[in-house]
Amino acid sequence: MKSKIFLALICLSISAWAQAQQFTDYGIIRSVTPLQVNSQQGRQVCDGVAGSNNNVGRGIIGSVIGGVAGGILGNQVGGGNGRVVATALGALAGGMTGDRIQNNQGAQQNCWIEYVNVTSNNGYSVIYDYNGMTGTANMLNNPGEPGEKIRLALSLMPI
Repeated sequence: MKSKIFLALICLSISAWAQAQQFTDYGIIRSVTPLQVNSQQGRQVCDGVAGSNNNVGRGIIGSVIGGVAGGILGNQVGGGNGRVVATALGALAGGMTGDRIQNNQGAQQNCWIEYVNVTSNNGYSVIYDYNGMTGTANMLNNPGEPGEKIRLALSLMPI
């Protein structure tokens, strides 16, 4: 029984020794190149008011129909001189509303999607020297300038 336990301990010791040994050391940065990605990004763009403000080619049918409808509604309000005033105001308001509806003088915007080229940084490609060898790594953050130290996580594993 003791020999089996001893043999198991020896196997565990050998496997622990055979695993990779990890440590930290420093190399020297040779170059840093941004990794850039080009893409297109859309954004909505709208112009100003597109309604027409000139009187050329304007129709009067909307004004007439709106004025009649407004006069009829205004006539339903009040009595005596109040009814006459309400009819006149209703006809005026109806005529203006009918004119705007027919001739489309309300604010109207024309909108479209405009695409622009966007360049974004996707990390850095770093070339470094370590113990006479050259290595490369891609990193999210800029590690520094050429000639500066770079911290390296290294591991050694027996083959």
